[in-house]
Amino acid sequence: MLYPLLKKCDTQPRVTVRNITLRNIHSRGGYLVGIIRCDAQNPCTNINFENVKHDGFFSDFKNGFITENAYGSVVNSYPDPHINSNSTQE
Repeated sequence: MLYPLLKKCDTQPRVTVRNITLRNIHSRGGYLVGIIRCDAQNPCTNINFENVKHDGFFSDFKNGFITENAYGSVVNSYPDPHINSNSTQE
């Protein structure tokens, strides 16, 4: 699995993503928690995490999620999906 950690993949500003709510989800196992990559020119909006938990290999690390240009809310969720940050990747 090289994407997006080792292989660059551009985002697409023509695709609009908005009004998504994840609620009362508990995931166990796996390696990556999640990837939310949105374009800076057309960021994802109203992305909401409510009571979302993941127990897995990377869930105890700072960057369990890879998130770029996603905005919304986070309530009682672990690990932090870094919504409302421009990027969790350097």
